[in-house]
Amino acid sequence: MAEVIPPMKIAVLGPGAIGSLLAALLFRSGNQVFCIGSEHAVESIQGHGIHVKSEVFGDFEVHPISSIVASFPVDMVLITLKAPMLRAALGSISGCIGNNTVLVTLMNGIGHRELIRDFFGARVVVGMIGAVEVSLDDNRIVQHQSSRAPHLDIASDSNVNMEKISAIASTLRN
Repeated sequence: MAEVIPPMKIAVLGPGAIGSLLAALLFRSGNQVFCIGSEHAVESIQGHGIHVKSEVFGDFEVHPISSIVASFPVDMVLITLKAPMLRAALGSISGCIGNNTVLVTLMNGIGHRELIRDFFGARVVVGMIGAVEVSLDDNRIVQHQSSRAPHLDIASDSNVNMEKISAIASTLRN
């Protein structure tokens, strides 16, 4: 019998190639997904949704909510944008940070966790995504070129509740 995973409210900060792929997959899995991004990304998602082309996941289109700023609390924020944009973008997610919101950074490099904690406290889970090759074409169509599903690992050295981390891991695995 398959594990029943309750849907989550998920914000994706930075719906570029990786963020859009994850947003689309999480939306298709039954989660409420909210994309927070640039004016161009938001207009594209609002007008056309997120279209994915993938040998692994098939070709599909989803229509998550999208905006330049967050407007309601979520369970999890996936941070998938480029490092130089992080500081300016953190203010745009204030509206989705509730008492139990966990922020999961999937960014390369170091120092991001500390910056996010300076803004929102010790509710950060550090993630790593691998085994994925994905791009956005000129029409913002997500081209997933990998021959298998992405591999995600998450961990936290802070006071993030282990049950919450387990629920996030199950949602991402699903």
